[in-house]
Amino acid sequence: MIKKIFIAVMLSLAMLILSIALGLGMIHLTNFIYYIDIEVLEIPANSGYTRDTVLENYHAVMNYLSPFCTEEFHLPSMAYSQPGAIHFEECKVIFNSLYLWGAVAFVFVSLLFLFYKDKLTYRIAGVLTLALPLTVVGAIAINFDRAFVLFHKLLFNNMNWIFDPRYDPIITILPEEFFMHCGIFIALCVILGAVILLLRRKNDKV
Repeated sequence: MIKKIFIAVMLSLAMLILSIALGLGMIHLTNFIYYIDIEVLEIPANSGYTRDTVLENYHAVMNYLSPFCTEEFHLPSMAYSQPGAIHFEECKVIFNSLYLWGAVAFVFVSLLFLFYKDKLTYRIAGVLTLALPLTVVGAIAINFDRAFVLFHKLLFNNMNWIFDPRYDPIITILPEEFFMHCGIFIALCVILGAVILLLRRKNDKV
């Protein structure tokens, strides 16, 4: 039983990492949430920049955060401070690490799906995997601003993420609502991962 619980915990962690990495990757590659939010949140009007300028600088940030980008941080038509640039450098490290661990998690989950068929293990892993998205959605529903601050304090050991729009106007085109929508989408990806685990358990005849 202890072995099953251990494997379930490892599987749950792997599915969490894989689901988060896939969700972030979809947001990163397609930018679909931002394309919706730029209209719904009226980002150009609220920021004072044209739509073309908003997208030009947003894409510059996304391209920089790509693991395939080796250039230094630069915005084509917006000013930025050194602390602001350092923050995006730190974000790039997090993105790259998550994508790397996501690849490792994919291999681990795939091997278990192929060779490990214990029903109870998948049931435990599925339930455990649901805990994080439910916590995230609950935190967002209760107090998104506080959850947003706590998230940054946990990930960054500095205050560079608090942008002053006078020196880092990029923050005016990255409203908190956009990050909230990204968080909800990633939480849904994790829920889907948990459902896959539970369905795997149900469809397993062994």
